[in-house]
Amino acid sequence: MSRHRSRITLLAPAPRALELIRWHTPAGAQALGYIQRGEDQGRLLRLASGSLVIQLPTGAIGTLDQRKAQAMLDGENNAPPNP
Repeated sequence: MSRHRSRITLLAPAPRALELIRWHTPAGAQALGYIQRGEDQGRLLRLASGSLVIQLPTGAIGTLDQRKAQAMLDGENNAPPNP
């Protein structure tokens, strides 16, 4: 296991390879962006229940540490705009 397995990073701008995938968004879920967790890249989804999860290109859904995922989102929302 990578020592950075639990690090969650927002990928901005999004990698072109991830943008080209035809994603299937589960009912009631909202796509928030593209993320990397360890060596995995995929979409960050907020499920109808409020949980934040990673959707891998294969369609598989993986759990995320909710505190880390929310902190990453909060950090991006509070970041100063790029000039």
